[in-house]
Amino acid sequence: MRNGVTILAYHRFGGSTPVSVDLPLAQAEDQLDWIAGTADTISLDDAAARLIRPAGTQPTRPQVVLTADDGTADWVEVLLPLLVARRLPMTWYVATKFVDEREGFPYEGSPISWSALREAVSTGFVTIGSHTHSHAVMTKLDAASAATELDRSIGRIEEELGRPCRHFAYPKALAPSDEADREVRKRFTTAALAGNRVNVPGRTDPARLGRTPIKRSDGAGRFMSKLNGGGRLEGWLREQYDTLRHHDAVT
Repeated sequence: MRNGVTILAYHRFGGSTPVSVDLPLAQAEDQLDWIAGTADTISLDDAAARLIRPAGTQPTRPQVVLTADDGTADWVEVLLPLLVARRLPMTWYVATKFVDEREGFPYEGSPISWSALREAVSTGFVTIGSHTHSHAVMTKLDAASAATELDRSIGRIEEELGRPCRHFAYPKALAPSDEADREVRKRFTTAALAGNRVNVPGRTDPARLGRTPIKRSDGAGRFMSKLNGGGRLEGWLREQYDTLRHHDAVT
């Protein structure tokens, strides 16, 4: 959908772990080449501006934003050189507790370091957003608990990187409680969920951005469909499944 913005959601790169969202290097290279060759990759800041203040002219190519969740070391070791070589901007949503405490993510996910994040930001291609401090699921959080999670994350990012933290992604892509929603809206320009929804200018709530998760099982055809705004049914079904599966999750 050329009149909308497709936001792709990645997690890990290199294929060294068994998780379904850990892309082998060759697959990541192919996807980024396809993106660079067939779409206009824009920053999340630019996307937010277009969504809030729609331009009069329709783009001639798909508009794509790249994002990644959690904060694993492969982002700098594997992904960053690919972005720089192709001059592709990307937003990385970081759960800051894992960086601070050197706590590993499930399934052998080594955390990224603050020095590595500073290296990434220095290239000019990477923007750092918040994924809460402890990867807290916000479906049941009250206002005080949500504020603590958000302010701790924002504070650590801005202290370590010297850049404002304007963007947020909900852990597990689960919609927040009303109280948490209000706290998020006070602090961020955008907040992202999932659902494989294309974000249409003038019709998208910036605090409810749709994203399209990318998995190792996405072959070339499936990936190109997602890149062009496909997969809405898959996204809806995944939202229903995740809501049930993570009903009692806290992180």
